[in-house]
Amino acid sequence: MKRKWIALFAAAALALPLAAGCAGNGTGDMEAYRGRFEAAAVSRQLDSAEGITSGHILETEGDTLVSVDYPVVANAPDISAELKAFAENKLAEFRASADAAHGENKDGLCSLTMTYKPYVTEGNLLSIKFTTESELAGQAAAEEVDAFVYDPAAGKKLALSDVFDPSQDYLTQVAQAAQEYLRRNEVLLKNMDESLFTQGTAPEEANYANFVLAPDKVLFFFGDGTIAPSGAGSFEVGVPLARLAGILNAGNKEAVLGAEQAAAAGTAQETAPAGPAETDIYQIRQRDGFMTAKSIEGIDPMGDKVIALTFDDGPHETLTPKLLDILKENDAVATFFMLGQNAEKYPDIVKRVYDEGHEIGTHSWNHTKEWPNLSVGEKLDQYTRANDAIEAATGLRTLIDRPPGGAITKEEAASIGREQIIWSMDPKDWVTDYRDPDIIYSNVMNGGDGGGAKEVEGYLSDGGVILSHDIHETTVNAYDRIIKELKSRGYKFVTITQMMQIAEARGQDMGGFKFYSAPAADSAGQGEEE
Repeated sequence: MKRKWIALFAAAALALPLAAGCAGNGTGDMEAYRGRFEAAAVSRQLDSAEGITSGHILETEGDTLVSVDYPVVANAPDISAELKAFAENKLAEFRASADAAHGENKDGLCSLTMTYKPYVTEGNLLSIKFTTESELAGQAAAEEVDAFVYDPAAGKKLALSDVFDPSQDYLTQVAQAAQEYLRRNEVLLKNMDESLFTQGTAPEEANYANFVLAPDKVLFFFGDGTIAPSGAGSFEVGVPLARLAGILNAGNKEAVLGAEQAAAAGTAQETAPAGPAETDIYQIRQRDGFMTAKSIEGIDPMGDKVIALTFDDGPHETLTPKLLDILKENDAVATFFMLGQNAEKYPDIVKRVYDEGHEIGTHSWNHTKEWPNLSVGEKLDQYTRANDAIEAATGLRTLIDRPPGGAITKEEAASIGREQIIWSMDPKDWVTDYRDPDIIYSNVMNGGDGGGAKEVEGYLSDGGVILSHDIHETTVNAYDRIIKELKSRGYKFVTITQMMQIAEARGQDMGGFKFYSAPAADSAGQGEEE
C-alpha cells in the first residue's frame, strides 16, 4: 500500500474561513456562505493512498452545514468500519453541540468540516490523521486532530508500545526529541508556558498517544491547551525515524521502516531533522502576536481570477514607497518578502507596508550567497533575525518566509515548520539585461518556459504567484502598467495568506510547504533569484 501524492496548483482567497465557520444573521450572507461551503466540499481533493477510497457525508440544508470525509480501506472491513464509526460519532457530538448553540442563537449557520490524510510506511503500516474544524453559533472556531495507526495485514490498531520497544525507556527518548523540535516552533515560543509545556510533553504515554507514522518520521499531535495556553491552538511535531530507530519494537521494525531500512537501522544518520510539520492557514488565522491572514471578503474563491504580486529584497528607501503609491492608486495588494537588514534600516517603511493592508514575510537576514550551504539551524536563525526586525517595526511577527533563490528542500522546510513561499512566475526583473520597464512588462504578460537560469519562468494563471523585486527602479516603473493590464484581463490581487484560503476553498491541497509550480516548468521556484 504505497503512498500516492497528488500535486495541485495553488489558488485564491476567501472572506470567511470555509473549513470552520458560522455565517452572520443576514439571509444573503447565510446563503452565500452556504453556497461557498457546498462548493468547497464538492471540489475538495484529499491525499490518496493505494487501496484507500473515501466515504462522504454532505449536508447543506438547514442551519447546520456538514462535510465529513472518512477513509475506506480495501480488504480491511473491520478497520474501515472502525474509522467510519469514529467519524459518525464525531458528527453526532457536533450535532448535539450545534443544537445547544442554536438554542441561544437561532439565526446562525454552524458548520463542521472533517477531512483525513493517510500515511503509509515503507513496510505498509497505515496511519490516518483526521482533522475536524468546527464553529458553533457565537463561539470561536475550533480544530481537533485525531490519529490512528493500523497494521492492515493483521487487521489491528497499533499503540505507541507496539511501535516502540516497551523493554526500553522509549518514552524518555521520544519526549526529549519532541521537546527539542517543538522549541523551534515560533508560535509555541511566543505562547510559551514552561510549566504547561513540561507537563504536556512529559514522558507519559498519554501525551504521545495521538500520532501517525510517515515513511521517514513519526508525527505527534498536541491539542489546544495541552502544551501551551488555551487559544494558542494545536501543535504537531515530527521526529525522524532515523533518530528513534534504536528504540523501535523489534517485532514491527520492518513494518515501520521497510526491510532495507530496518536492516540498516542503527547505522542510519539523521541528515535533516523534521520539526514542526505544518503551519497551516488555520494557525495563521488565529495566533496572537503574529500577523493574521488577510480577509478575503468580496472575493469569490470559486469564480474570481486571482493573482498574488510578491516583491523581494526590500524595503528600499525610495522605491518601496513609490511602489506602495502605485499599489494604492490601483487599489491592489501585494506581499513583501523583506531582508532583515533592510527592515531594520527602514522600520517606518515596514510599518507603512503593513498599515496599508499588504502582507509581509521574511526573506532571510542578508540574502547571503552561502544560503544553500547553511544548516537548518543557520537558516532558521536568518529567518528569526529578519522576523525580529519586522516585529520591531510592526509589533507583530510573520509566519511566512521566502528562501533566497527558492533554495530549500522539503526536509528543511519541515524542520523549520513555517510556510516556505516560492512562486509560479519569475519574470527575471533582477537580470541586468532585462532591467527595462517594457521588457519586464512583456516578460510578465507573455511568460516563458524557464529553460535557462536567466530565462523567464512560468506563465500568468489564475492562482499564480509572481516574483519581482522592489529594489530595482525599472521594476517599480513597470508595475503601474502591469497592474492595469492584469485588471483589464479580469484578475483580482490577493496576498499570500488570501491565496492559501482560496486554495482551501477550492479544495486544492497546498501541503505544508507552499512550493508553487510554474505551469510550464517543473523546476519553478527552484532556480536562481537575486
